[in-house]
Amino acid sequence: MNKNRLANGLNKLNTTNTNIAELKVSIAEMLPNLDKKNAELKVALVQVNKDKEAANEKEAVVSAEADIVNKKAAEAQEIADDAEADLAAARPEL
Repeated sequence: MNKNRLANGLNKLNTTNTNIAELKVSIAEMLPNLDKKNAELKVALVQVNKDKEAANEKEAVVSAEADIVNKKAAEAQEIADDAEADLAAARPEL
């Protein structure tokens, strides 16, 4: 009985060692591809950061322009309200 247990244990160890060797080969084969993908990812990340910076700058410009447009619209509305009030005051005289 002990021989069987030892034989089974030895078989498991041999199978495990074989699996480990196969995995090491697979990892060794995957490393160049992984390194390539890592390099591509770094380049893409740099580009994304540049694009993000450009978008932030454009957002600041657009936001400033929107503020100017809103102020002009408020001024135009104020002028229109004044003109309407003047017209309303002048209508009874007409």
